[in-house]
Amino acid sequence: MVLSKTQEASQEEISETLAHVNQTLESVHCKRRFTREEVLAKDWETLTDEDFERIFSSGYVMEDFEKKYFDEKDSFQSLYFMNMEISEDQLKKAAEEILEDPQCGTVFRIKGFIKKENGDWVELNATQKEMSLQNFAPAVRRTAAMLAQTGSGDRYWGKAE
Repeated sequence: MVLSKTQEASQEEISETLAHVNQTLESVHCKRRFTREEVLAKDWETLTDEDFERIFSSGYVMEDFEKKYFDEKDSFQSLYFMNMEISEDQLKKAAEEILEDPQCGTVFRIKGFIKKENGDWVELNATQKEMSLQNFAPAVRRTAAMLAQTGSGDRYWGKAE
């Protein structure tokens, strides 16, 4: 298991996350449990060749579980917005408003890419704790801008569904 953004979490929070995953597996009658040795919890910027080899050779473990029924209206969802024409300033302002507005529901993350008028690309990664807008040159030529909002609620980007 790979846990991302762990540089923002304490060792206690990482342990609690592992315990939560194992409790969730137990709740669906799955016998699989993760040990701390099976978890890669480290700042992604410091991953080594050895870490990548560990990921590439990790494999998987087949297990059965009991699928629980839930009403889709009670779950979280991801919304995707393609080819939005929005400036970097408008994007930042909209993301801040969405994250702060209770009418937008519980928003965990807003993430995506937009193309600026000059042809450069900007990556947005916003959570309740942190927001970053960074210029980048994509390794693969992008032809479409995309933004994704993950959470629950009935409003997004200032519009009711």
